[in-house]
Order: sequence, then structure tokens, then C-alpha cells
Amino acid sequence: MRQAADACTFAKGMGQADFRDDKRTRQAVVKSLLVIGEAAAKVMDSHADFALTHAHVGWRGMRNRIAGVPGTTAGPAARRRFPFEIRT
Repeated sequence: MRQAADACTFAKGMGQADFRDDKRTRQAVVKSLLVIGEAAAKVMDSHADFALTHAHVGWRGMRNRIAGVPGTTAGPAARRRFPFEIRT
């Protein structure tokens, strides 16, 4: 998915402080991750058996966390790519 590659490219080489201080990059990464999250939610809704087979992905977690849904956390894949808190 192009959005995942874009998010990684946008933040490549940036430390936490650089990322925090660069609003344009934060917004670009957040937008990319939201698009991925929306697609993941559609997978859950349309292909529940596939989502259950691959439950480790955390299909709704990343989207909900970025969108600000209380009590949610990003999945392990998102934490490996972006180990620091993403806030807009």
C-alpha cells in the first residue's frame, strides 16, 4: 500500500524532536496512517474471517488511536515504525 511507504518516507531520518517540531510532516504521516486505518476497518467489516486469522495486525487500533478514540492503542506494527507518540 502506497500510504504506508509514504508515511515511512515522510518521517525517514527524523528523530522524535524533529518530527514533533515539523507540523507538515506530522500531518502528512497522520493522514497516511488514517487512510491505512480506514482501509483496515473495511477489511474487518467486509472480511471478518481474514481479520480474525490475522488478529495480530490490530485492524482498528491504529486508526482509532490516531483519530483520538479514547482507550485505544496503536498496534505493534505501528509502534515498531513510529516508536514515539504521534500527536497533531
